[in-house]
Amino acid sequence: MSLKNLSTAQKLWAGVAFLIFCNVFIVGFSGVRTAGLKARSEAHFEELDAKLSAGQKWANLSEVAANRAVSTGLAGDGALSTALATEQAALDKEIAGLRQQLDALALNSDDREALSRADQAKQALDQAIKSGDGSKVMAALQAHAQTLRTFAAMQPQEAIDYRHQIADERSRTVTLAAIMGLTVISIMVAGAFVLIRSIRARLNLAMQTASCLAAGDLTVKIDPGHYDEIGQLLGSLQDLADSLNRLVGDVRHTTDSIY
Repeated sequence: MSLKNLSTAQKLWAGVAFLIFCNVFIVGFSGVRTAGLKARSEAHFEELDAKLSAGQKWANLSEVAANRAVSTGLAGDGALSTALATEQAALDKEIAGLRQQLDALALNSDDREALSRADQAKQALDQAIKSGDGSKVMAALQAHAQTLRTFAAMQPQEAIDYRHQIADERSRTVTLAAIMGLTVISIMVAGAFVLIRSIRARLNLAMQTASCLAAGDLTVKIDPGHYDEIGQLLGSLQDLADSLNRLVGDVRHTTDSIY
């Protein structure tokens, strides 16, 4: 259907329908995007919590095990080593289980690099203990402890960074919704401007035509242009001018016949 065939009321209702549709779309877009972001963030935060818990516990227990290994190794007391063997085996088993949990999680490259450095430091510590050199053992113990603490400190920071990322995503959603809203408003303002200008121009034409008819000028020719209410008014004025022309012609013809 051509816009010329729409009435003014239909054009206004079309604008209202367009505005409602755009608002529903913007709200729906924002809602879907926010819901998706919430679902992703909840799942990721659960994974981060699991990694944070397992990572910190693994780092703490590994540091305890390393200190215990250094103490028993430097003491050179076989009875003490035998007495702590069962407890040390249970601790090593728990540490291995925590490490398996960490490896099963979606670790990023920084996490894997930190774990690799911790493994290397642990190997260096074991070699230093076997050497029996106290200074090397203490240096290796400090290096190993530092790698463990570095890994443990990375986990809360990752959660903080992800919260900032979520905040940025929410800000982008608000920004996109605002841009779409401003675009809709701009389109509505431009459409209203065009419609109002068209109505005013054709109303002025109707008033000018009526003034010409009132002044006795029956030669006016009007192009309605559109088929809305104003077009019908202009068509009616043209019909009126044609009728008056015919009436004047009939009167002149009658007058001429009499004389």
